[in-house]
Amino acid sequence: VDTDKASIRTSRDEKDPVEVAVGDVQLGNAVNGHPGIVHGGIISLLFDDAMGWGYEAVMMSNPELLQGSAADNAAKIVTANLNIDFRAPLPENTRAIVRVYYIKSEGRKLYFMAKLESHDGTRLYSEATSLFIVLRAEPKEKEEEQKN
Repeated sequence: VDTDKASIRTSRDEKDPVEVAVGDVQLGNAVNGHPGIVHGGIISLLFDDAMGWGYEAVMMSNPELLQGSAADNAAKIVTANLNIDFRAPLPENTRAIVRVYYIKSEGRKLYFMAKLESHDGTRLYSEATSLFIVLRAEPKEKEEEQKN
């Protein structure tokens, strides 16, 4: 993660996203849709989780992105939207790279994109965009009630 690059560029051009996380993945043969092909639901799960890692990377380098009550509750985010375009079947037991890019923030909203590609970068299996929402902080009294 290039944290210097991510931290400098928070009010940015959406056309120039910053890579904030990279994962090396290999899915076995027990996650198939059709024989020999990884199920799209598993790829969706992979993207959702990887973009969550992207959120963590962005917040480590840019904690000032969230202000006020959102900052107090920064650890609690949810996926509001996840769109995936499947470009090529991902064969079982294939090693691949998932790359996560930070696009922008608007208040409690954070936008990411990601792609799943072959190790050598010559094959794009799928790409995704997401919107994450930072949950509003709960009032302190309600938190105390839930603990009891």
